[in-house]
Amino acid sequence: MVFLNHNFMEKSITEMLDKILVEIKKERMKQGLSLEQLATKLDVSPATYLKIERKDTKLTMERFLQITDALDLSISDLFDLKSETTFNQEFNDNSIFEQKIQNLY
Repeated sequence: MVFLNHNFMEKSITEMLDKILVEIKKERMKQGLSLEQLATKLDVSPATYLKIERKDTKLTMERFLQITDALDLSISDLFDLKSETTFNQEFNDNSIFEQKIQNLY
């Protein structure tokens, strides 16, 4: 059984959130949106949104999804995931054919 160090996990999560917030800010600026404009899209005050960017308030999953939607970003964009590297599986031609036959019975 593997036990993870709580401090390690918390540090990793904090680092990941920091990176996400940096990427969100970069994207906001790249799109030419002011803090106030993005806050309006999120239906929050500019002060509330500023607290998120400055990490004074924790970023909730709900707010994260609202921000990605407002910026028209996919989650994979923020995590720098490439679809061509996400799925790297080789298929044996015969196994696909055999699977189709088995599904007919």
